[in-house]
Order: sequence, then structure tokens, then C-alpha cells
Amino acid sequence: MPRLPLEIFTRSERAGEHALAVANVGQRAVVLLCNQAAHDAGICAGMPVSSARALIASLIVHRRDVRSEQYALQQLAGWLYQFSSRVSLRPPCTLLLEIQGSQVLFGGRASLLDTVFSGLAALGYQIHSAGAPTPLAAYSLACGGSGRQVESVRELPAALAPLPLSVLDWEQKLLDRLEGMGVHRLGELFRLPRDGLARRLGPVSVRSLDRMLGCCPDPQDLYQPPARFCSRLSLSAEVEQAGALLFSLQRLLLGLPGDWRWTTLVPARYF
Repeated sequence: MPRLPLEIFTRSERAGEHALAVANVGQRAVVLLCNQAAHDAGICAGMPVSSARALIASLIVHRRDVRSEQYALQQLAGWLYQFSSRVSLRPPCTLLLEIQGSQVLFGGRASLLDTVFSGLAALGYQIHSAGAPTPLAAYSLACGGSGRQVESVRELPAALAPLPLSVLDWEQKLLDRLEGMGVHRLGELFRLPRDGLARRLGPVSVRSLDRMLGCCPDPQDLYQPPARFCSRLSLSAEVEQAGALLFSLQRLLLGLPGDWRWTTLVPARYF
């Protein structure tokens, strides 16, 4: 979910109600992400906040809230638990869902993925997705924006080969070293001699590639749902009409895990 730092603030309102941006924390505040209303006015990532405010005086600027992002990731893991009991978190903005055992229950892979993706859109999230036999391969394909669903381990080298090195969750100094060697794509990395690669980058990097390609196991820490459900949704601006509250409440209710949704009642007196 590449737009998660922004979406934790925009989910409480309909698209385009306010021009909104998320900025970093520091002496020189710059825009990290902005919504469509702000983008249409000329605001973009990397722009100083002062310049953005000059374009839109009413621009709402939030500081990035990493803690709330992780809270949202936990909430989404709970929502995804209705589709599979094997959900894993990969901070700061990724979730892994093992679906092999769930496909029959939801009418096949295509039907299951359609249900998941449409549900995430209804919750207010934009996603980059991909599927593969190994967690690291699925993660890399999603980061690369390919959207592929790779069926077998044999297909992994060819499917991963076009991806840039930036999809690897490695230290920047290792990526810089590879760039210096003229290696820019995963396919070029796969072709390097294994022994030489281990000497240059260390055995940990080689094991990471082995896990990606399915040459060795890659067990994941599984999400464990809490005994009670609790959720909150921050409003990006002052709300004066009940309709705006109803929209936010609907998204809160959609976020309920499937097993609990039928027990939820909302007293009318609150509105």
C-alpha cells in the first residue's frame, strides 16, 4: 500500500472534499504524498510545504504518523483474516496473504482476489498486488508494480528478471555496490556466480535470493487476531454535517472482520 501514509488521513472523507497532503517531520518540511485535489492544483511529492501552501491557502497538511500507519496495517491484517488464517505483516506498508488453502472456499483464485481487492477499495485503500509461490517473490513483484500472478517456482526467475534492484529490501550500500558493478536488474543479479556474490555481498544476501526463488524455506511470523475488535478513524477536517460522519462510520463498519460484522448494531440516537 504505497499511499498508506496519506490514506490514514483521507479515508474519513469522500474523494476530493479537501486538498490534503502529508509532509515529513524536520526542519525542511516537504510533501511526501498528496490527494487528487492537491495534485490538480500543481502540488507534488518533493515540493516544500511553503510552496504548496502558496498554491492552495486552504491546504490541509498532516505530518507523517508512522504509529498510525502501523495501527492501520494491524487493522487490515484483522480484516484479511476472514480470507486466510495465514496473514503476515511486513512493515511499513505491506501485508502478505497465503491463499492456496482458501481458493476453493471462495470460488477460485480470481473470485477470491476480486473480493479482497474490491473490499480494500471500499475501505479507502489503493494497492499494488502480486502473487507468487514465495513471500519474497510476491513482495518484489508487487513493489515492482507488475501485478503478476506467478503459478510455479520454475517461472520465478523469468518473472523476476525485469525488476529493478530497488525492489530488494537490502541495505543501500549493497545496492550501490551492485550498481557500481553494472548490475541494475534482478535477472543480471541471478546470473552472477554464487560464490563471488557471497564474497562481495555476504551470505545473508545470497540466502535472501534463495528464499525469493524457493530454494530454501521462508517461514513468516503469522498475525494473531486480538480477542476484541477496536478501531478508530481520524477526521481530516472539521465536520459540520451528519452525512460526512455517516460516510466515516460506514468505512469503520466495513473494516470489521467478517466473523464479527453480523453482531454490530449502531444506535440511531447517535445521529
